[in-house]
Amino acid sequence: MREDSLIASNMNVSYGGVVSTMHDTILKEIGPFTPSLSVGSTQKMNFVDTDDGPFWLDDDIRSSSKFDVMLDGQAVTIPSKNIKPGWCNKPKGMLQILFERGWIDRSLVKTFITM
Repeated sequence: MREDSLIASNMNVSYGGVVSTMHDTILKEIGPFTPSLSVGSTQKMNFVDTDDGPFWLDDDIRSSSKFDVMLDGQAVTIPSKNIKPGWCNKPKGMLQILFERGWIDRSLVKTFITM
């Protein structure tokens, strides 16, 4: 098995954290709910700047948590212990990957905790 394969035991439920680097993948199937991707499209395994972000966050939180932020409120680009990590350029978690593939019904999701 490839080191960068999509293996659930090597992933977080939410985004970010210390996980194995996964390669982008071409979708061969989608789920019964509304997917944001289609069969044959490439799913990126990291959030990029043009992504909407984690689907379970409301718009205000998603916007304010996009980039890493110093705890005193200043945006940063270097590693530090005083950083609140944002989602941009971080690995997607299992929930986001399943949602994009149409395996999670968004109408039943209220918050990350109630999924």
